[in-house]
Amino acid sequence: MVKKPEDMPANFERLFNAGDLEGLVGLYESNALFVDGEGKSYRGPAEIRGILTAFLTGKPKIALRGIYCQMTDDLALARVSWTLTGKDPAGQKTEVSGVSSELMRRQADASWLFAIDLPVGGA
Repeated sequence: MVKKPEDMPANFERLFNAGDLEGLVGLYESNALFVDGEGKSYRGPAEIRGILTAFLTGKPKIALRGIYCQMTDDLALARVSWTLTGKDPAGQKTEVSGVSSELMRRQADASWLFAIDLPVGGA
């Protein structure tokens, strides 16, 4: 459970690097929107689970660093830099990096979940 929106990057990184798909899906609201690098939208747990499964294939590692997190009432807008490392199908090391934009909402239990996740939306 994420109690402060500025803690979301560390939680996401921990779950991603552990390959914890259900933990990652649990960081999103039931009607959350995830938009991939090609602009394709995924909404809700089933679709987000599908795209996150694709990201976890090959067991890559991610490193996240919060740039900022601005809050008003029950909303938080964050910008996070990320680096994803892994291996391509030929076994060569690959590294991709970018900046995300994320909108989080405080839930009734005071936890924070993603409402919108744009992994490449922070450039």
